[in-house]
Amino acid sequence: MLNLPKYFQPKFTSKLIRLGRNNDGGYVVSEDAIKASDSLYSFGLDDDWSFEKSFYALNNSKVYVYDSSVTLIYWIKKNILNFRDLIFFKKNLKDFLKYIFIFFKYNYFFDNKKKFHIKKHVSSDRYIKNVKNKVNNEINFKEIFNSENKNIFLKIDIEGNEYKILDDIIKFQKRFTGITIEFHSCDLMMDAIKFFLKNLKMDLIHLHVNNFSEITKKKIPTVIEMTFSKRKFNFKRKKKIKYPIKGLDQPNDKRSSDKKINFKNIF
Repeated sequence: MLNLPKYFQPKFTSKLIRLGRNNDGGYVVSEDAIKASDSLYSFGLDDDWSFEKSFYALNNSKVYVYDSSVTLIYWIKKNILNFRDLIFFKKNLKDFLKYIFIFFKYNYFFDNKKKFHIKKHVSSDRYIKNVKNKVNNEINFKEIFNSENKNIFLKIDIEGNEYKILDDIIKFQKRFTGITIEFHSCDLMMDAIKFFLKNLKMDLIHLHVNNFSEITKKKIPTVIEMTFSKRKFNFKRKKKIKYPIKGLDQPNDKRSSDKKINFKNIF
């Protein structure tokens, strides 16, 4: 049993669906919020764009992914490691070839017509140190959302850097139909998450613990996924529900099961 604060417990729900691949990379979201979106803005890519692919299949609107780390050099390094694993029998030939084709699938998906990979890291004014850095690989959150674009679904998985842009998300929240965020170091950042929940005028509709994450001595998970959507897509829960939700949630690490969550008032 894991422990999380009572104010993390979703009081609202929606027509929930899962987008993305099985296990790690998939997220539970509001289907209505997805269908009402005119575009997806996704921060964080690595070698998995299954969520973005599922979004595009359902919505057929533009997809913008921001990640400065996924470059040609990134793919070369990944495939060197892939080849090494084959040589030392850590991978079989089938898995080796499967990963080789990921690079081609990446180029096929991001066609620069409706699906774009922008090789920049999203940050905020106070964290962008100088103009040179900004030009090379950083872009200010408000540069992206200062236009009149509305009805955006926002997905964020940027390994702890989400805390740099929480204030900006609050500022531009009227632009978003829904948001899914993976929060890291939750045991240390409870106050920041609590402030965000208090100031975001959207409903928390789903929560999931990433079971790849460490668990503290107090049974607090350090990485959690939260999904929000506008009130018009949601309805209040008539009864409490146990998390994880059977038939909807999946463990990020398929080698171990998700643990049940106990929402407590002790935080």
